[in-house]
Amino acid sequence: MKIIEKDLTFYFPTIRTVDRLGTLCGVSGEFKPFFYDIETTGLARKTTNLYLIGVVFPDGERWVMRQWFAEGPEEEEAILEKFAEFSKAFSHTVQFNGNKFDAPYIRERCSVYGLESPLDSVPGLDLYQFLKPIRLLLQLDHMRQAD
Repeated sequence: MKIIEKDLTFYFPTIRTVDRLGTLCGVSGEFKPFFYDIETTGLARKTTNLYLIGVVFPDGERWVMRQWFAEGPEEEEAILEKFAEFSKAFSHTVQFNGNKFDAPYIRERCSVYGLESPLDSVPGLDLYQFLKPIRLLLQLDHMRQAD
């Protein structure tokens, strides 16, 4: 397994943006999120593998990116375990269409190894679902991540 970590502070807005996002989305209480995305060998959760989990999270006054990369299918369980351990320090996840694809995929792959999904105990804020009702106002015709 390969772990990559980078400071992305230069590319991101102030950490205070996270506080505003929590307020805008109606989160009450502590809002200490991490943003995540996954890469898989296919769309079928039961017959394909997860090979990359990437996160971006605020750390003090910096933004940090971390990636867990499975160099082969035999390392899938290890990256799931690392992700589970990491997620314990956060109150929420933020993702794009993660409630429909990423979270169910992670849950299924965890179940293969008898692991509890870390996403079962961390509420998720899905930007796709949040923005969909106002997509025309924002001129997001296709609702792709790139848009």
